[in-house]
Amino acid sequence: MATVEDTYCEAFEGLVVQLQITAQDVEFLNRAANAFTALPSTVFG
Repeated sequence: MATVEDTYCEAFEGLVVQLQITAQDVEFLNRAANAFTALPSTVFG
C-alpha cells in the first residue's frame, strides 16, 4: 500500500505532448530520445 507524505507541491495549467519516435535502428532511436529529453520538463502556459 502506498504512503502519502506531507510535502510541498505546485500544479500549473499547461499542455502535454506525446510523441512517437521512429528510427532505422536502436542507436538512432536512443540518440533521438536522449536529445529530445535532455532538458528538464518545462510547463508553458
